[in-house]
Parts: sequence; structure tokens; C-alpha cells
Amino acid sequence: MVVIFFMIVGLLGACAGVQTVCRARQDEVHGTAELVLAAPVHRVRWLASYLLIAGVGIVSVLTAGLLGAILGVLASGGDWSLAHDALVTAGGQALAAAVFVVATALLFVLLPRATIPLGWTLVMLGILLGLFGALFQLPEWAVNLSPLVAAPTVVHDAIDPKGLWWLVGVVIVGAAASLMRMRRRELAARG
Repeated sequence: MVVIFFMIVGLLGACAGVQTVCRARQDEVHGTAELVLAAPVHRVRWLASYLLIAGVGIVSVLTAGLLGAILGVLASGGDWSLAHDALVTAGGQALAAAVFVVATALLFVLLPRATIPLGWTLVMLGILLGLFGALFQLPEWAVNLSPLVAAPTVVHDAIDPKGLWWLVGVVIVGAAASLMRMRRRELAARG
């Protein structure tokens, strides 16, 4: 039950992060990015600030979910090991949400016009595979493609790292690649 709850909270965190990166594209299209970048702000720093805000949004959403879980344990006088499980699962889902953010950032620098539709399509695929993949009887490898499923959890009082390292790798490489590519990317003209 804890895992499903935090998958949904992680999904909300991913939505907050993806919307933040999509906002960078909206600012570019509406000309506000041009005004900001006319000042002595480098375009890499500009995109990095969106990624940072997306990260803060993810952490905020998952912290609120974690606080709710801890308050639930307190109110029920339940087992404190549930709070530990919630902490591990929330951390894993924060990492999974960050994968959606860096994927959207890569779309932003490589295919700017497709940033918003493809960014949200990735989130929808993550939902379909992660939350409903087993229900649709999809193969396990397909379900595990969703970062929401690959995130570390607690199983039988032990931490199951699952896809921890590939999630960390994707976030680091994706963030670095999007920032490096932003150096050479020109802003799109209005429209």
C-alpha cells in the first residue's frame, strides 16, 4: 500500500517537474526568455535554474506526501517501520520523477517544438506502464520501463534497490547532456 501511495505522489512530483521544464519552452515561445537572456544570464544557467526549480518542486511534493504518511502512522499509533518504508519509497520516487524532468529537458534542447506534447506523453507512458501495466498483463520488462516501478522500495524489511543505479545514471547524464546542448542551442523565434 505504501508503494502505490508513493507511486502516485511521485507521479504528482513528476508532473510538477515536467510542467516547470515546459514553462521554459513557454517562456521561449512567448518571448520572455529573450528578455531574461538579454541580461548577463547565460542560457545554460537559465535552463539550470528551471531544472533546479523542478527538483525543488519534486522534493516539495514528496516531502508533503512523506509528512502525510508519518502523520498517518502517528495518528494510528502504528508501526514506525512504516515511516522508514515511506522514507525509502519517497526517495526512490523523487529519483523516478527526476527522470521525467531530465527527459523533458532533453526534449527541450533537441526538439523544442515537441517539448510539451512529448514531455507529457512520457509521463502518461510512465503512468500506463507503472500503474496499469500489470493490470493490462504487459510483460514484466515493459512494466519495468517505467521509472515509477524501477524506483527503490522496501521489501520484507530490506531495501530493494531495483533500478537505483540506472535512475541515478539517467538523471545525471540527462541533466548534463541537456545543459551541454543548451550551450549551442539558439532560442526559437516567437510563434
